[in-house]
Amino acid sequence: MSIKKVIENGYCVGCGACKLELQESVSINLCDNGFYQAKLKAGVDPSSIADKICPFSSSYLNETELGEKIYGDKQYEPKIGYYNQVYAGHVINHYNRNTSSSGGLTTWFAKKLLENKVVDGIVHVGQTKSMFGYIISYNIDELEDKKNKKSRYYPVSFSDLIAEINNNGKNYLFIGIPCFVKSIRLAQEQGFVKNITYVFSLLCGHMKSADFSKSLAWQLNVLPDDVRSVDFRVKVDGHKANDYFIEVENVSGIIAKGQSSSLFGTNWGLGFFKHKACDFCDDIAGELADMTFGDAWLPQFINDSQGTNIVISRNDYLDTLLVQYSDEISIVSLKTEDFYNSQAGNYRHRREGLITRIDNERGWVPQKRVEFSTQNISNQRKKIYLQRSVLSRQSIRFFAISKKINSFQFFKFMMSFSIIKYEYFNSGIVGAIKEAIRLVTPKRMILLLKKIK
Repeated sequence: MSIKKVIENGYCVGCGACKLELQESVSINLCDNGFYQAKLKAGVDPSSIADKICPFSSSYLNETELGEKIYGDKQYEPKIGYYNQVYAGHVINHYNRNTSSSGGLTTWFAKKLLENKVVDGIVHVGQTKSMFGYIISYNIDELEDKKNKKSRYYPVSFSDLIAEINNNGKNYLFIGIPCFVKSIRLAQEQGFVKNITYVFSLLCGHMKSADFSKSLAWQLNVLPDDVRSVDFRVKVDGHKANDYFIEVENVSGIIAKGQSSSLFGTNWGLGFFKHKACDFCDDIAGELADMTFGDAWLPQFINDSQGTNIVISRNDYLDTLLVQYSDEISIVSLKTEDFYNSQAGNYRHRREGLITRIDNERGWVPQKRVEFSTQNISNQRKKIYLQRSVLSRQSIRFFAISKKINSFQFFKFMMSFSIIKYEYFNSGIVGAIKEAIRLVTPKRMILLLKKIK
């Protein structure tokens, strides 16, 4: 059974969809590595239905096959799947835009579905007692509550909600990252959660472990065990859209703030605290969602500190809302190539580097769409892709030790060797030397040098 191989080989993302079939025969828990994972009870042999629901199982339809069943009447492009149109934009309301990670369109569309009574509730990630988790918003106030908005680079599972919402007579919009969206679509193929009538996907560079937020907090003088909540995307006027700040609230309610780019481990390309499964995911564009939302990392939008969404639409009704409520939003049409360019690094890593990782992985790997991958990759690029996986594994292991010995500097010291090696592969000896100097130079000195320039 593929689902057993998924769990045994570390590819389970803990979404919780398998509980629809296995129910109490499987538990979903936050593990020591900082990720939610499924655990089968002793002696349980998963059914073929559970096997077909798991998003990393190799026993059923892939994203292209599922996409054709759902959106087969749309245009098709291998980079983004089936689609109606691609555009960029943001909400006009300044408060709603400012309290969103990007342009505020994800919440805006969800709000319209609630207002027009198309759905009864929104299944999405919000603030919970355990930091963040899946919640259901049944009204606009809950949906627009600041603590229930924005990107959350933190592991979550919808396992506790799945039985409650499964075909209960109410209609829902589900919002999640691509692999979670796939699990919902696979579950619907087996007759579950048919009452999830709309699905939105958020672009995902990769899933972070719970220790990612703790590592940021520690650098802002909040100890790992004292973190109450984290706002990963605080906008500041005068800064570019991708130059955001981070706010950490401790258990006493005191807030610490820092610039994301100044903190160790926030370079997304290095892959700190990344889930293993993310290196074997080839869905960058949320191909199975009615709409996909992300950041418009493009030259014409990047200087706007308030942020701009890039959107892929695959649903005719949702497109009509753009016209019906045009006075509430600012929208421009884009080409599919614009979407690719806005996420180019993600495409290079997850599609160009996919075959390299498959060839170098010992043991079982999920079946992926290798036809989308670049076949002829230079040895330099191969080394870069493989070194990123090393950095991911080491960050999880070394941070666990750092917490035990109460030393963040140990974590930084141990990771520095592999970072310098990565920069050597990426930029040569000069790049490696520069990175070594940067790693040992105190932050205050770096800021002073920047001011002198």
